[in-house]
Amino acid sequence: MELPGELWLAQADYDLSVAQLLYQQEVYRYCVFFCHLALEKALKAMLMDILERDEPPHTHVLDRLARMAGIDIPEEYDRFITDLSNESVSARYPEPSDVYNEEIAADVLSQTEEVYEWLKSRTVF
Repeated sequence: MELPGELWLAQADYDLSVAQLLYQQEVYRYCVFFCHLALEKALKAMLMDILERDEPPHTHVLDRLARMAGIDIPEEYDRFITDLSNESVSARYPEPSDVYNEEIAADVLSQTEEVYEWLKSRTVF
């Protein structure tokens, strides 16, 4: 039987793969949004494991989730998590179409993959 955190981590894996596909299809706005979702669900999986809870906290704020987990995050990852948390809000709402271009999406996706692997390496399951 899978633990609740494992289910969330599996969904995070799926969301990251969707972000990668969206990037390949040049759908940059939603690539950024799914990068946020992947890290959010990975952090929630970690929190559920650490706090031994069946439900994750009800927040979408990545830096808040990271603080709640109490993990020592490298400064560059912490800065990226905060920036992505702020950036993904605008990805959810109408913005000029040039806000999310290939370069921005590639950078966000690359950093998300790096932070995601780092987070996964610290989960128990």
